[in-house]
Amino acid sequence: MIDQKTCKAIGNKERLGLILCLEKEKTVNDLLELCQLSQSALSQHLKILRDNKIVSTRREGKQIFYKTKDKKFITIGKLLSKN
Repeated sequence: MIDQKTCKAIGNKERLGLILCLEKEKTVNDLLELCQLSQSALSQHLKILRDNKIVSTRREGKQIFYKTKDKKFITIGKLLSKN
């Protein structure tokens, strides 16, 4: 079940785009190339997505890799982005 806080996190246009971009694992540098966001804004959005358990992370050396945690968020993102 998705609670109100998670819905609010998904409801933001930039975060919705990030959820869809993160269907496959990407680094912050990958995301900066794909998104029209500053590094600061991107970091804030990723923190919200992490805090709401929408994305997961894994560290490899200095790199942090992000990925959408559950396919249900990809499905929701695709449905919401159609409108």
